[in-house]
Parts: sequence; C-alpha cells; structure tokens
Amino acid sequence: MFWTILVSAVLLVVAFIISGQYLLALSLVVPLLLFAYLVDNAAPLQ
Repeated sequence: MFWTILVSAVLLVVAFIISGQYLLALSLVVPLLLFAYLVDNAAPLQ
C-alpha cells in the first residue's frame, strides 16, 4: 500500500515538473507523502 502511494506520488511529481508546474506538484505531493506516512505507521507492513 505504502509503496503504491509513493510510486504514484513520484510519477505525479515527475509529470508536473516536466510540464513546469512546480508549485502545483509540491501542493499535491506534500499531502500525499503525509498520508502515505500516516497509513504506513497506522498499518505496518506484515
């Protein structure tokens, strides 16, 4: 679960950086990373 979210976030960042939307990329990535971090801690990988 965590890695799926992480990979999705990275792909989003790359796409936005290529298109030049740095601020939009940051505004989307920070909440995604926080969410992934919380999910990973709430439900540890087994």
